[in-house]
Amino acid sequence: MRQSHRYGWRTLLVMITLAALSMTFLSGCAQRTGSGGTATGPSDEAVVVTETDADTVVTLSPGQTLDVVLEANPSTGYTWAVASVPEFLRSQGEPVFASEAASGVVGAGGKQTLEFSVTATGKGTLSLNYVRPWETGAAPAKTFRIEVESK
Repeated sequence: MRQSHRYGWRTLLVMITLAALSMTFLSGCAQRTGSGGTATGPSDEAVVVTETDADTVVTLSPGQTLDVVLEANPSTGYTWAVASVPEFLRSQGEPVFASEAASGVVGAGGKQTLEFSVTATGKGTLSLNYVRPWETGAAPAKTFRIEVESK
């Protein structure tokens, strides 16, 4: 007796579609990590800097994106905030937090990403402070600073 697999082909089609979408998404998420120095590659390629790049010079080009990825734990009330930004950098929305803990763990630390687009040429300092926004006048718990040069 032959068994009917009424939804077999549909399930297969959904799986193939999800696999294709996943590969497309993952290829779009690939980023080049820079550690100071000159960014290379296409002008629209993102350059990622981390704590190890503090107090260095990062060279970019107009049209590129600068992603600053720093250790953070918002459950403590602290967040990275822009203290000063050169005119040729434009913030791209609110900082994004990604936990490094297993799914469902509350209060775990992770990485906070601040994204900036390079709109013109210039040279200046990007400074970030790790603060509790409601504690006005309090010294930041940490600071991060890089010199950015856009050519």
